[in-house]
Amino acid sequence: MTFWSFISEIGIQQKYGDILAKRIRLTNQFGFVGFLIFLFSGIGYFFIGDTFSGIVTVSFALLCLTVFPFNKRRFHKFATSFALISCGTALFYFDSYSGLASGTYLFHFPLAFAISFVFDYKEKKTMLLHFMLPIILLGINFATNRELFASTICISCGCAMDRSFIFQSWRMLREDESNSKSKGCFQLCGETK
Repeated sequence: MTFWSFISEIGIQQKYGDILAKRIRLTNQFGFVGFLIFLFSGIGYFFIGDTFSGIVTVSFALLCLTVFPFNKRRFHKFATSFALISCGTALFYFDSYSGLASGTYLFHFPLAFAISFVFDYKEKKTMLLHFMLPIILLGINFATNRELFASTICISCGCAMDRSFIFQSWRMLREDESNSKSKGCFQLCGETK
């Protein structure tokens, strides 16, 4: 078993259905990739002398690791929600920190894709709540002219953290393509022939 497979399978039991197993895998992968990106971004902030942002970013990295114990203890929906809310909050902070010119606000779209991939469409209320949080936070940044956490040291041209959302969205799309090829469209959609 590779390290990536080990990370992806934490908390999955044999009796779980395909939908729940997929949610756990995606949440674990999202948490691990987020951890790495936040960690390296935090180290970068420490190197440029922005200690406060370094501490905030490393804190977000540690928050990403919490998906593993939650999934291990079978709090799967909570782990998923916690990971997505944490990343949405991080986007809110870094959008305000970096300003409009950084384009960080654009990474709310991959977060929306992650929400749509992780949740089952039967959970409409849960999905709606997770879609609303980034929209509300984006509105707050717009209303405050992105000056809540404005940087006095530098304006970054996109945080490395944002690349984790792009990578994770790409990974989810790739996994969905491989599932549809191996299982067939009818099984993936839950329909029977």
